[in-house]
Amino acid sequence: MSAALACAASAPAMAVIWQDVGLHAFDTAVRSDAGVLGRGQVLVRRFGTAPGIVDLGVPATVRIAGLASVGDDLLFTPDTAFVLDGTVVTPRDVVRRGAGGSSMFLRGSDLGLPANVKIDALALAGTDVLFSLDVAARIGATAVGPADILRRSGTSVSVLHTSHSLGLSPGTNLTTLEWFAGGTLLMGFDIAGSVGGVAFKPGDILEYTATSGHWSMAHGQSRFGVTCDPCVLAAFAASGNADVVFRSSMERYED
Repeated sequence: MSAALACAASAPAMAVIWQDVGLHAFDTAVRSDAGVLGRGQVLVRRFGTAPGIVDLGVPATVRIAGLASVGDDLLFTPDTAFVLDGTVVTPRDVVRRGAGGSSMFLRGSDLGLPANVKIDALALAGTDVLFSLDVAARIGATAVGPADILRRSGTSVSVLHTSHSLGLSPGTNLTTLEWFAGGTLLMGFDIAGSVGGVAFKPGDILEYTATSGHWSMAHGQSRFGVTCDPCVLAAFAASGNADVVFRSSMERYED
């Protein structure tokens, strides 16, 4: 094999998700191409339309920690407790925000989560809920870490991927998560590091192909259309097509 072919064979492959919609929330207020984005607001970038901002109706002191979409509604978890229609929402709860307002979607107590944990990454896999916690904890008899991906199916909670099986370094915390049909995942982390030969920074989105165990860079925070120094992507959700290979997963925004 020639040196050029060997280099090509060892180089990380490109991401395979064609992203139609990207939803982004940050750890602080940022200036975006849709205007100033507050901590409790979501930047929406959708193919064929101008970027927009969705206000989730939380107090200004609340940051969005986990984010997912279901139809036209958004699911989110807060980083601190707040009161919703007289009910206390905690960082281990999931709220559903739709055209008619917000309601409790899933309580952390129903997931068997200890009172001291936060859900800091969230996604939907069909009717299952995927999530990760901010700290190591026990759910029933199962010990889980802050980069493990958990799955709620029906009324049961199980581990979908451990941080060890993903090849993540100890001390890494999973902070953003999205799932696509076939098991492909988009993920972001709280620290800089490397996994599967791919270097990343906080706020970058990596793609993991579960069928092959392959990692690639989906897109860096510089592609999100925000201006801030410093700020880090705190929550992320997306929809798109995982069937075709693209340069960076954001071509529709780069045209």
